[in-house]
Amino acid sequence: MIVGNTPTPARVERLKGLPQVHEQHSLLRLVYLGIVEWSRGLDTVLEGLALPGGSGATLDVFGDGKGLAKAREKAASLDIVDRVVFHGRVPYDSALDKLRRFDVGLIPHHATRLWQNTLPNKLFDYMAAGLPVLASDMPPTRRVIQQTGCGAVFRSQSSESFAQQLSLFSDPRARDAMGAAGQGAVATRYAWEQDAQ
Repeated sequence: MIVGNTPTPARVERLKGLPQVHEQHSLLRLVYLGIVEWSRGLDTVLEGLALPGGSGATLDVFGDGKGLAKAREKAASLDIVDRVVFHGRVPYDSALDKLRRFDVGLIPHHATRLWQNTLPNKLFDYMAAGLPVLASDMPPTRRVIQQTGCGAVFRSQSSESFAQQLSLFSDPRARDAMGAAGQGAVATRYAWEQDAQ
């Protein structure tokens, strides 16, 4: 039997209770939480933001790691530093509190053997906060997203596929529907009470 690394009821309630931040903005606001290193796929995201399909989006990165300096350099070389903010290491709860300021949560991990049998915690954090998810096509994550309707997937390590999929999130009503689907799934199906049993 597999016991999932799903969120506790207290964590889900805390994330569900975050206030929705309504700001006037013309760009799609993307957020990434977690370690910054090559296998986590930020290179794909940065390259995608430099393509025509990604030009209408911004990115905030909350996290640190051995790939942070390289990611900063890549953003500079792609001339997108005006649309990318690297916050560095931020206390976990503080980062979670900021989730509702964004439109889409990212999980761009490269679909390597490392991610064939595991689900990143950030998937459930995004879902519990009502944030739609855009992820690479790692089998476990793709399965959850497709079964729940909480977001979309792009082809791993393909900046073109990433930029194309961003268009699915341009409509606020579509984002709201995906966010609500994810929140509902975490409250019932992907909940620690279910796994604990």
